[in-house]
Amino acid sequence: MSAYDDLMARERETQALAQVAGRLGWDQETMMPRGAADQRAEESGAMQAVLHARRVDPARGALLDEAEGEATAPVAR
Repeated sequence: MSAYDDLMARERETQALAQVAGRLGWDQETMMPRGAADQRAEESGAMQAVLHARRVDPARGALLDEAEGEATAPVAR
């Protein structure tokens, strides 16, 4: 698998987690039961921490650099 493929798989997973975070927010605004605010805040905070860690992970930058190198490498004939 190429670095680009690895990067795209990682980004798809990060986007899926962001969708989950969005649903937590939607649920909080529309269906959250009374008394659940503290738990929901903890869940939302944990999800945001995971997303932040993925977005600033040096491995992401390394994959970007490697994928860029693949894109500029000459094509073998």
